[in-house]
Amino acid sequence: MIDSETASLRSDGSNIFSAKYPTACLWLGFGVVFACNSHGWRILFAVPPLMAALFHLSLAVVRVHDGILQYRRLTKWRAIPQAEVVSCGLTWPPFIGYIRLNRPVAPWGRLYFVLDRGSRSSSLRRAEFALVRYIRGQPKPSQEGAPEPGAATSRTQRLKLVAAGCAGALVTLLQFAVIGGGAGAIPGRSVLERPWQAVPQSWPGLIARFQLLLATPPAAAAICAVSLALAVHRRKLPGAWFLAFFAGLALPFVFSNWLVG
Repeated sequence: MIDSETASLRSDGSNIFSAKYPTACLWLGFGVVFACNSHGWRILFAVPPLMAALFHLSLAVVRVHDGILQYRRLTKWRAIPQAEVVSCGLTWPPFIGYIRLNRPVAPWGRLYFVLDRGSRSSSLRRAEFALVRYIRGQPKPSQEGAPEPGAATSRTQRLKLVAAGCAGALVTLLQFAVIGGGAGAIPGRSVLERPWQAVPQSWPGLIARFQLLLATPPAAAAICAVSLALAVHRRKLPGAWFLAFFAGLALPFVFSNWLVG
């Protein structure tokens, strides 16, 4: 008979939302924007976000079904024989782990997958992930002395928001370094006077419109504050990380006068 707890082992749904398709689309969007607005050797700065998009898109969803370890990247489930597993560990807890097989797995050599929900989290690196323990062939941990699940979940949620905010700020700072931006991009003109009609009606165009709005530090500060407040208020929802990312994206524009001179 299959253990009911083992049968329910699979990548966590909220982690899939946080780490796979939406994140890949965000990195892809920024890579396209960098590529379209860069010239000469600076177009190389579009490579990291495009590679990040490919990495997140290639993350596998893993489950244990009828006692068989399986994974999928799109729609088809594939079995992983236990004899092929060499090691398993954490790459970016609490989101991403890896499985090293006795053969290379395209495109990274290892199979990177979305983690399940951690049950213990005194620290991220020592957090207990039942799926990882199963793949390693380790016994179930004792429940004595384990912290309350609510506290572990709350700590994980805060770390997700901080990571998303830092990623957003890093994307904006990278843009400042590569193609410029900020309040100094169009000197001496208010946000209402800028050439909105000249911006094309496309996804890069919408991003450009948003950046024109952010180029006014007071507007950027308001957007950052509202996004941060909503992220904290809705931190238990799967999409809260996007609000935190949005707040981080706007934060450097608040100080753009000093960042880009």
